[in-house]
Amino acid sequence: MESDKQTQSQIAIQQFKEKYAELQKQFDLPLFDKLDDECEITDNLQRLRFAPSKPLLFVRRILVDKYFTWINYLHTFISPNQQSILLMNEYQQFADNDRKVILDILRQIMLQTRLSTRLDLSSTPQFEAQFIKESFALWLTLKEQLKPYLDKNIASWKKPFKDEEYSNDMM
Repeated sequence: MESDKQTQSQIAIQQFKEKYAELQKQFDLPLFDKLDDECEITDNLQRLRFAPSKPLLFVRRILVDKYFTWINYLHTFISPNQQSILLMNEYQQFADNDRKVILDILRQIMLQTRLSTRLDLSSTPQFEAQFIKESFALWLTLKEQLKPYLDKNIASWKKPFKDEEYSNDMM
């Protein structure tokens, strides 16, 4: 039974790669392996165990899911839930200048998610392909911009809390 699932998954992945290769040539899309490295397309296909009939839509949705993960993460640095001492601690690690950059990154990500929503209303393979190319290129740029903020966030959790950090202002 488990080997049947694995076989179905492998067939789905191969079928998807073949469809995507045709579309990649037709629309000058990013290489499958690069997309897969960034967006885990193969893992998503393994869970489905079938090749989606609309590969461009499938890739677009995976890209947008990635963006939503980052929206949720970054949003706490801009406007945290003040009832959460954990989120308030993260918020306080960033200066106003940091928040301005993060807010601009969020703006760019939000634009991509809204453009994707618009494609849900009216789309063509050309529009889907254009979205994938632009959104993936943007992700590669934003990824580099995000690293210092992620590193700063991680570093803040390596330090022990000071008593003054548990003042009434945070609680």
